Amino acid sequence: MQIIGYNRDSLNRHGVTPEMMLVGYTFTERLLEIGIRYKSATEVYIFHAQTVSPQYRKLFEEDWKNG
Repeated sequence: MQIIGYNRDSLNRHGVTPEMMLVGYTFTERLLEIGIRYKSATEVYIFHAQTVSPQYRKLFEEDWKNG
């Protein structure tokens, strides 16, 4: 999958860099919530990124524990 663009305003507003979006948890254990729009089968556009909200963190952690 190739990322073809970013909504820089959203990234800047929430203090997120493109490098942070390559992993779920960053080196500082920040979990990110990322919105993508598929442009084709192999290309996506990042339109939103921020620190994950509490309800999604809970779902992620439950899913992670259950493998």
